[in-house]
Amino acid sequence: MTENTHRYQRRVEILTQIYDRQRALELSVGGDFDALGIVERELLVYAGLRRDHLLIDVGCGCGRLSKALAAWPDLKYVGIDSVAELLAQAKSISNRADWQFVLVDGQTIPLIEGAADFVCFFSVFTHMWQHESFRYLCDAARVLKAGGRAVFSFYDFAVSDHWRHFQYSVDHPDDVINCVVGEAGVKAWADHIGLNVVELQAGGAPFIPLSIPVAREDGTRLPGLAAFSQSIAVLEKPR
Repeated sequence: MTENTHRYQRRVEILTQIYDRQRALELSVGGDFDALGIVERELLVYAGLRRDHLLIDVGCGCGRLSKALAAWPDLKYVGIDSVAELLAQAKSISNRADWQFVLVDGQTIPLIEGAADFVCFFSVFTHMWQHESFRYLCDAARVLKAGGRAVFSFYDFAVSDHWRHFQYSVDHPDDVINCVVGEAGVKAWADHIGLNVVELQAGGAPFIPLSIPVAREDGTRLPGLAAFSQSIAVLEKPR
């Protein structure tokens, strides 16, 4: 079991002592569970995801994205995570017998070479050491088809709001890791792996078109052009 998997399991245990099980699992991956799931889906659509694609959702957690995608009947989906309880919840709320939910340990993706159209990592590289993230991205390149895309979120010191996440890890060394990569790091990863940088968006920048109204848990609505709090990278495997 990796260090960060253990830390996430501990976070789930602590939250389940305070909240009911479903709410605890949702909070373990952050607030605004349903709203952020829709934003993630719309971000992938913006990046080129089609309803007949094969998507690998790395770090799928308890199903924030899979729930938002469950109504797409032709989508092929593989969700992977290192925490069994989160994975079981994702499978349950997605209610798709044709989808796969796979428990993993380490930085490998359980698919054959050239199988996937998209691989996404939302709030994954932000909570792993850089060498682990690089290994995962290398394996994403392996499983992607030519022209397939990897989409992931990351922290960047150039975004002022991201400093607080770094400072949290400085102050709480035993909690979940918050790792900063930055745009320069993303470009270096892409160059060494042989992926093309399609787009980089700074955290907090509104660029995600929403096809439906989206409400937060507090009742406020997201604007028609939504932002993602973490920075976003879209990389493509050469054709």
